[in-house]
Amino acid sequence: MSKRGERIVTISVLIVDDELNDPTATRRAARALVEELQAHDVDIVTSISPEDAESVVLTDPSIQCMLLDWDLENDDPLTHARAKDLLKLTRSRNEKIPIFLITEPGDGPSLTADVMQMADELIWLLQDTAYFIAGSIIAAAIRYRDQLTPPFSRALMEFARVYEYSWHTPDHTISFYDTLDDIN
Repeated sequence: MSKRGERIVTISVLIVDDELNDPTATRRAARALVEELQAHDVDIVTSISPEDAESVVLTDPSIQCMLLDWDLENDDPLTHARAKDLLKLTRSRNEKIPIFLITEPGDGPSLTADVMQMADELIWLLQDTAYFIAGSIIAAAIRYRDQLTPPFSRALMEFARVYEYSWHTPDHTISFYDTLDDIN
């Protein structure tokens, strides 16, 4: 059900981060990123466990981008098995959805070739501003959405996005005065 004033065409992003509320610099940056995305009318779905994220991946087709914390709690710090399983599940369901891995400087050795093939981009939250990272995420989600929709649907979505005040399609209008001429 639509809320009053809700955007017609939204971007929906899944953020999988079990430490989002921790009082660390990285998590403050993660919360700033969430706030920045919300300021750009992005719908945020948060998951604090891989199990919850799996449920979202399996049931919510509106998700247009995923941000995955590479260092999930209770995950093996050498294999990152839980994060890898979530990546594999997501790719098995959707080969093209943009996936951003939230990493830290020491994570390099655990990022294998198969992980890098499943992920689209790496984010180190303390390296760039929330504004810049949010812009990258939004751009990736828009590219993803544009490749899914056929041209006419894409044009309708763009028409809805700019809130044109019109009740017709171009070249199919009859002006009020033309109608009066027909009556007379």
